[in-house]
Amino acid sequence: MKNKILIIVLILSLAVNAGIIISMAFHVNAIRKFVRGEPFEMKRNPIVRNIERKMGLSKIQTEEINKIMSQAMEDVKPLRQQIMEKRKELMAMLSGDKIDPNKKKKLLDDIFALQRQVEEKIIDNMVSIRQKMTPEQRQKMNKFFDKRMDMFSPHMPPHQMRGCDTCPLSPKK
Repeated sequence: MKNKILIIVLILSLAVNAGIIISMAFHVNAIRKFVRGEPFEMKRNPIVRNIERKMGLSKIQTEEINKIMSQAMEDVKPLRQQIMEKRKELMAMLSGDKIDPNKKKKLLDDIFALQRQVEEKIIDNMVSIRQKMTPEQRQKMNKFFDKRMDMFSPHMPPHQMRGCDTCPLSPKK
């Protein structure tokens, strides 16, 4: 009995060690590439992969949309960082005893302005992506987004937004 337990523990230990070694080798390789100056590129953006699968994109369309998405992410990144900084300032202000209403309003206005810029870039990005699609693919995209928007309808409680089948409050089909 003790031998069987020892063998099982040994096998588990070997599996864990093999996983660690493989993971370390992957990271060391990534670091070496970075040090050599090879650019990091996401081979397949998960968002583009989802669009590619649902819309039936060609390889050329996928490559072009991947470039658009990568550029869009780079464009939005500094705006999102600024939003986080403003939110941190707002949270720091909330931790104090007294809140300056003018400063609160200014921070909120700044956050809203930055969010508007992010939304504008997202819409511009979607327009650019749609230009790379055929009319049939655009139709599929419209249906996809219509379905997504229905799922997050503001007048529905959260359990209905998710389409919970087991919740007694969810609408019955």
